[in-house]
This record gives sequence, C-alpha cells and structure tokens, in this order.
Amino acid sequence: MDSIFLTDAELAELTGYCQPKKQAEHLRKLGIPFLPNARGVPKVTRSAIEGRTAGKAGKAEPVRKKWQPAVLNTG
Repeated sequence: MDSIFLTDAELAELTGYCQPKKQAEHLRKLGIPFLPNARGVPKVTRSAIEGRTAGKAGKAEPVRKKWQPAVLNTG
C-alpha cells in the first residue's frame, strides 16, 4: 500500500533536487502545496499530485504577462 505522502525519491524526481530547501523553492514555483516536517523536508500528499496531473492532461497553461505600471505602458 502506498503512503499518503510522496517518498523522498519521488519528491527528488518531481523537483529535480535532493536538498530540502531547493525542493521547497521548486514546489512553491509549481504551486504544489506542502508542509515541512520537523527536519525541514517538504512533505507532499499524493492527492495533491494525482489531482493536479489528472485534471491538466492536454491543457496548456495560459501565458501571463509580467505586471508593469500603467505609466510605462506606451502602446
């Protein structure tokens, strides 16, 4: 039976990092919710990942324009 949380190996594969600080940074960039444990290692629930991948199959992310103050918009 799978654990409710991703294993350390799965987390490293998902983020591409082995260091907990880098993993947390990458998870924040991806918008994946996590909680750090007592050692500072991010813990991600399987449901957070499974729901994310199932709902996004074939959908492209909208391109977001970088915010710029109106005074700089000249066009």
